[in-house]
Amino acid sequence: MSKTTLFDTSYQRRKFELLDILLVRLRAVYTPEEVEALRIDAIDRQILAQRSGRGFVDRDLLETVLGNLLECVAPGSHNALGLEHHNQGLDDAMGEMADQLYAMIAQSHLAAGDDAGVEEQALIDTFCLLWELPTLKTRARWNRFASLRDPAVWDAYLLDNCELTQEQLLEIDFGSELDETIRRRDFDHYRDFLAELECDFIFDYQMQLVMSTYPGWRVLFYHDIAYALTRKGPVADGPGLERRPVPLLPRAISELGGRYYQADLHPETRIGDANFLDHPHRGMTTGQTGIIGSGCHFYPCTLGGLSDKVQQRHPEIGDYVFIGTDAGLF
Repeated sequence: MSKTTLFDTSYQRRKFELLDILLVRLRAVYTPEEVEALRIDAIDRQILAQRSGRGFVDRDLLETVLGNLLECVAPGSHNALGLEHHNQGLDDAMGEMADQLYAMIAQSHLAAGDDAGVEEQALIDTFCLLWELPTLKTRARWNRFASLRDPAVWDAYLLDNCELTQEQLLEIDFGSELDETIRRRDFDHYRDFLAELECDFIFDYQMQLVMSTYPGWRVLFYHDIAYALTRKGPVADGPGLERRPVPLLPRAISELGGRYYQADLHPETRIGDANFLDHPHRGMTTGQTGIIGSGCHFYPCTLGGLSDKVQQRHPEIGDYVFIGTDAGLF
């Protein structure tokens, strides 16, 4: 690696080789509307390349990178930049994301004392994460869908425009239909269920409401990124890339999630999708060896461990589990 920059000519050459392969995969999962809505906040390479020392990463930069990744899985959900910052197409957006992730990962390795082969490993780890964007995008959407468990998604605006009353809603079992939709992995099942209310925009409005204002799915997305950076082995259907656990950065991402959302999810906790974190700002904690299934509903709680030994010491939560406020499972 160059002593003056993280971005030398060998990085550029290898980056574009991998970017071409990645874009073939991503063009199949982004609609033209999503690409148009995508806003990636650029960071100057000179800033990204500044060696961070023992602190290893600038928290403000990391927050920007995470916001950009959030944009990648839910275009238009996070950044609202002027047109002068709008990347023209998926190529530019993913190129910028590669630079930002590469810098964060390389800085992490350098801070941990890894010198040999840092450039190549950081580049591989970067594209292993970007290769998972289709999966991360799907998981984020199902986590947003799970937030429809909150009765408050039936807000005053929706009831007024659909000419519905609270009494009408009391007669409808939304919970079982939400669970069935998750089991089937078919959003159209829930759309068809809502059709009897004769108000066409309910589903899209509620999903927009969740994307714009609910923190739970964002907390889970932060965790998805942190968890991906702790994994080892080849990526599924990948271009022959083998990832290794990244030092320091997963914990920094988890710490940021705790700082902004008061949800302390250990980056190595295995968590399914279609989960609803209800009022996570009240506090939720998971541990390193914890396992959480899919379709769950969590109020603020602690899923902690009692042992100080390196073993399975945190709870294993199954699918479709409800855990209430201030519960502690140890």
